[in-house]
Amino acid sequence: TIGELAKVMAGLRCEDAINLDGGGSSTAWVRGEPFNGVVNYPSDNNKFDHEGERSVANCLVFFLRE
Repeated sequence: TIGELAKVMAGLRCEDAINLDGGGSSTAWVRGEPFNGVVNYPSDNNKFDHEGERSVANCLVFFLRE
């Protein structure tokens, strides 16, 4: 729950945190992975496959610095 997340963040001494929507259309993508990079099962198409993602206005991106 959001309350539990707040307690965990406070316990980790976080001063700021955000809760990202984890709904059925949330999509995790990894370059080079099968299924066009989709590594979870977004459910916007009501099927258990890798094709249920939807267009979004924003995203969170992580880059590995070497």
